[in-house]
Amino acid sequence: MNMSVTPPAVGNVSGMTPLVLVALDASDRAELALATGARHATKVHGDVVAVHIACGVGRQNGSVDRVRELAHAADVPLFVREGEVAAELGDAYLELRACAIVASGRVARDVLTRVPIAVAIAPNDASAVEIDLAGDQSLSTQSRDRAAQSG
Repeated sequence: MNMSVTPPAVGNVSGMTPLVLVALDASDRAELALATGARHATKVHGDVVAVHIACGVGRQNGSVDRVRELAHAADVPLFVREGEVAAELGDAYLELRACAIVASGRVARDVLTRVPIAVAIAPNDASAVEIDLAGDQSLSTQSRDRAAQSG
């Protein structure tokens, strides 16, 4: 019996659901980053995945636990990696074949210098987010639900 094992394709591959990667940390802007990711995913008819880069200090002060809670509450898959933030986010982007990364500040700039990708800058507050979701009737249910939950 011949058997072929092919790993499943994920992410930004023809015929596959695009992925928007959210660089998630335990800061006050984490929920806004997830909401921004959900809005971008809605526009590309995709899904959101969160990536947290853990470091020694973060593991000690509970940031990984906080990030897990945030991802769980948003119903978003979470990948926890260790290493240098920009390098690990760039690697995660390539491995997951994501179509964009939602990050902010120095992290976004550092990722851009490493990997030629689309980076969405998470705004500082929710009032800065202006995306018209009501006008788009072709939204996937999952993305529409996430966007509605995010405000």
